[in-house]
Amino acid sequence: MQVAAPILDYMYSKFTSASQKSMLQQEFYGDMYKQDKESNVHSLDDVFQMTPSMKGAVLSSVKANLSRILDKSVSTIY
Repeated sequence: MQVAAPILDYMYSKFTSASQKSMLQQEFYGDMYKQDKESNVHSLDDVFQMTPSMKGAVLSSVKANLSRILDKSVSTIY
């Protein structure tokens, strides 16, 4: 029985501030955002507006991160 995911989801939705959520979301945008967080980045659109030349790299990183999560989710079902 998995209990960690619902607990983390509850804690994330109830106890994190908007700026903390933004910082966590930036982790998906690539290595440059894992190291240095930007207070004015709240979405992928913000990233694209700030650094249009990085759009391909950021989308590739987001795709890879989501693929890892989905692969893990699928493998734990079986």
